[in-house]
Amino acid sequence: MATRYDLVIDDDGRFTRVQCKMGILRCGRVEFRTYSVSGHRTARVNYRGQIDAFGVYCPETGEAYLVPMEAVANCGAVASLRVAPAKNGQSERVRMAVDYVIFPAR
Repeated sequence: MATRYDLVIDDDGRFTRVQCKMGILRCGRVEFRTYSVSGHRTARVNYRGQIDAFGVYCPETGEAYLVPMEAVANCGAVASLRVAPAKNGQSERVRMAVDYVIFPAR
């Protein structure tokens, strides 16, 4: 059986399957894809049931984020983490990047 995660975090016997993604800073948020496309198939394949979290690195912020699958399960093809407050003041259902930082910028 093929595995679709890139690495595993072992926290005293509790394993977390992590898929690594590159984030892009756009309009005050770090965006990353929640699917893969591989080989000759052009269809998007999501990771539901195959990973526990996304590990996202954004070169523009210089930070890495660990985002649980549950946090982005309903996002569709692209998920985002806010690095700046929304201009319209929206705060409900907004994922702030600071809540997921695992490697802060220096």
